[in-house]
Amino acid sequence: MRLIRFAALGAAAAAVTACAGHAPAPDVRYQPVPTPVAVSCVPGALGPSPTGLETKESLAAVPDGPRRYMRLYADWLARVARMTETEPVVQRCRTP
Repeated sequence: MRLIRFAALGAAAAAVTACAGHAPAPDVRYQPVPTPVAVSCVPGALGPSPTGLETKESLAAVPDGPRRYMRLYADWLARVARMTETEPVVQRCRTP
């Protein structure tokens, strides 16, 4: 019985050592993978939106019509100036 166990153990050890020497080395390759990076199309030099634009309440508080129209015109000028800054940025963002 002891001899059978010894023979089985020897056969198993021989089989393991025989297979261990014949395993091929794995083929490892490194390839760079391009990863898209999000880039903002809005320039950093674009300033903040104008503040202090007219509201219904601020216009209703103006006592007379000519002053109200002057404030509306100044507000319109500020909006047009801002639009001339932002329109090229919007167009550049829309084109792929």
